Amino acid sequence: MKILIIEDDALISLFLKECLEDLGHEVVNTFVDAQSTIEFLKTTSCDLAFVDIELKGAVDGLQLSKTLKQRFSTPSLFVTSHKESEVIKEAMDVSPLGFLIKPVEQSDIEAALSVAIRHINIPQMQPSTKEDEQQIGEYSFNFTYKTLKHSDQIIKLSQKEIILLGLLFKNYNNTVSIEEIVSKIWENESVSDETLRQLIYRTRKKITGLKISSSSKIGYSISNV
Repeated sequence: MKILIIEDDALISLFLKECLEDLGHEVVNTFVDAQSTIEFLKTTSCDLAFVDIELKGAVDGLQLSKTLKQRFSTPSLFVTSHKESEVIKEAMDVSPLGFLIKPVEQSDIEAALSVAIRHINIPQMQPSTKEDEQQIGEYSFNFTYKTLKHSDQIIKLSQKEIILLGLLFKNYNNTVSIEEIVSKIWENESVSDETLRQLIYRTRKKITGLKISSSSKIGYSISNV
């Protein structure tokens, strides 16, 4: 998913960004105030916004969230240090997709996203085709949202693992050359054979129900076990 972060605490914002990217999502931008966010969304779309309720400035997180939903059809997931029922009740009027109570842990983010994604994907998804989703056994890779699911549960992947699996799923049962894999993942960087092997090794450990096969010095392919 493409996600926006609006949080005026720099450390929390960085933590959210790193966690979301570790989970395989794209953080399109981060902001500390409402006005910059609104200006950005006039030209760029996103699937979900992480919004700090206690934003500083003339427009707080609740007001911003209403604007995001009404003007840009962008749902919010609130981040807050408030546990008071009055604040939560007021926030519920905006129909957020969830709450994260500070201090936030990565497991909290992952759990909140697993719920939010269902609400975002279901109305937008069209019947699956090879172009937008590939099913292999109990695994499915969505090329639009760049997510891998096993039995309807999202698997936590790094950005490089997502690119690798996207290539392998798109070329199911066919070999993807080492040159193409390296080019897509590392672009113009120079990487060793060992770096690629380590990436393959880590990815294999996360998808034990699938088989990533190697063709000697040619490339890799994926198949059902």
